[in-house]
Order: sequence, then structure tokens, then C-alpha cells
Amino acid sequence: MDIKDKIRKLLALADSPNDNEAIAALTKARELMARHKLTERDIDIKSSKVVTELLDIYYTAQSSIWALKLADVISESCCCKSYSNRMYRKKTMQIGIVGFKEDTEVCKKLITYAYEHVCGRIDELKYELKGSRRTSEITQSCKAFGMGFAEGLNRAIAEQNEANQEYGLVLLTPKEVNDKLQSFI
Repeated sequence: MDIKDKIRKLLALADSPNDNEAIAALTKARELMARHKLTERDIDIKSSKVVTELLDIYYTAQSSIWALKLADVISESCCCKSYSNRMYRKKTMQIGIVGFKEDTEVCKKLITYAYEHVCGRIDELKYELKGSRRTSEITQSCKAFGMGFAEGLNRAIAEQNEANQEYGLVLLTPKEVNDKLQSFI
């Protein structure tokens, strides 16, 4: 089985309604990508180009600030950086990523899967709490769930890095990516 097929199947598992299963699938996909990346980097390091890409993920600081935290956690683990792009004269912000082309493609998929999973769970939570709680309490519970998921994923990635020290050294954000991000901030 091709490594890309394995990663696709793990990403499909990330849609699981079970949070632990989703986190496990995302971390395993990340581990496989790290292994695959070693060979890709060694072969094609000279042709890598730093790109910026805006995702179709929008958030506001009041309702879903967790989306930025989630993007930060995932992008750091994919050797990328995430950033916010504020919409002109609006409170809405859009999430973007900066990284090497191959990394941003993988990072975009991971962030999108994780974001959609959390949004689905939040919709279920809203339905569950509707009628029994005030709107402000429901909103606070949804924000707490999103932040908790991002923190749980962050802890799982940290544990994975400790268990696989050889990957931790490779999965640092490259200097070129940091420089590109600083150039337009």
C-alpha cells in the first residue's frame, strides 16, 4: 500500500465522532508523513519553494478563536506556520499557512479535517444544550470544547515527539518559512 493511501485513510478516520480516535488518527498520519518526508527532503530539498496559502476557514475572536489555536498546533507539527488574515472592515478573520509547497498541501488537509471534526462536534453540543442553557453558556461551552480539542492534540503531538526524538529534530519549522512569514507580517 502506498504511503499516501495510508495517510488518506488515517485522515478519513479523523472524521470519527470519537475525539480520541480522531486525535490518534491525526498523530499517526503526522508520524507517517514525517517518515515519508525524510526521503522526500533528502531527494528534493533544492527545489522546495516557500508558499503562502489562505484556507477556507474563517473565524471571529468572539465565537471561534479555537480555530486559530488548532491551526497553530497542526501547522507547527507540519513544519509550517499559521497566521490570521483580517477581512477588510469586518471582525471575521481567515486562517492562512506558510511553508514549503509539499508541507502546506499536507497541512491544509490536516487543518481542514480537524476543523470540520470540531465543528461537527460543536454542532452536536449545541443541539444537546439547546433549551437547557442560555445562549451565552452554550457559546462558552463550544469555545471551551474547541480549545480543549486543540490542547489535547497539542499534548498528543508533544508525546509523539518525545517518543520519536529523531522526528522531532526533522519537524522543526525551516528558517525560510519563518523569514517568509516575517516578511509580510
